[in-house]
Amino acid sequence: MKRKRILLHYGVYEGDRPYAAQTLDQVLDFLAPHELTVHIQDDASPSYVGRRLAEQFSHRVNLRLTRIDQSLGYHGTAERTLSLLHALAVDGQSYDYVLRVDPDIYLTSGKLARLFDEDLLPDRGLVGTTNQMRLRDLVLWLADLVPVGWRRRQLADGRMEHDWVIRTVPVWWRDIGLSALKRRFRGRMATGVLYVLAWSTLSALHERGWLSRSRQPMGLLFHDDLFLSTMVWALGHPLLDINEFIPEWKADLFIQRGTPVDTLRSRQLDLLHPLKDNAWAQSVRRDMKMPATCVKP
Repeated sequence: MKRKRILLHYGVYEGDRPYAAQTLDQVLDFLAPHELTVHIQDDASPSYVGRRLAEQFSHRVNLRLTRIDQSLGYHGTAERTLSLLHALAVDGQSYDYVLRVDPDIYLTSGKLARLFDEDLLPDRGLVGTTNQMRLRDLVLWLADLVPVGWRRRQLADGRMEHDWVIRTVPVWWRDIGLSALKRRFRGRMATGVLYVLAWSTLSALHERGWLSRSRQPMGLLFHDDLFLSTMVWALGHPLLDINEFIPEWKADLFIQRGTPVDTLRSRQLDLLHPLKDNAWAQSVRRDMKMPATCVKP
């Protein structure tokens, strides 16, 4: 096994506080054989979730912490992710891969570690649990590429609202989207729940200037994983599913709240999402603990 240099992007907000440490602890166990740096990005949480995590795990791993002073809310996911990727690209440090993990997942097996331990990952591209965009989202993606159209209303502080208003100028990523369309992008994307971005691909995005440009004006879409997938596709770098490397990998990214634990267990899932702060999710985390044989020392 070749030891990898991995940057773990771990974004947290206030609602993640009850389970963020448990998820991070799981991921650190899997990546223990590698040279790991954790970058916690705190989205203005009132209880300073990021600082609490840093205090809890700084003795165990090389750790960085950035805090966003004013949250842009749910619609600010692209700004948070792409600004961090740009900061990583210009930081001067280099890695083999950037691993993005959402705190509201739960891993029930050690299969994820095989991507890194068995040298399965490609040296460029984006790998994750892929998903075909809903037809509605694909239509919005295409609508954003029209020079004049619609956009979401924005407040003076930059936060986006659900309402639509007329847009009279092209969106910031129009040329990127057109390049992806020419390369036959049809809505297949790596979801932001968990993905691995090759450092060479991050460097290529930086060299194109796609991470540093102003992200104004916006259109109707704001999803960070969709923008990143579009960028990778526009580069001509591969966008791959984890199943291509681990055929038996099973993930459910849209688990219905209240699903019985026995039902989930019978499906032999390796990744569950989303598990938020509620009694049902707590019972799933408690009752679906990973077998000791799957946990790395």
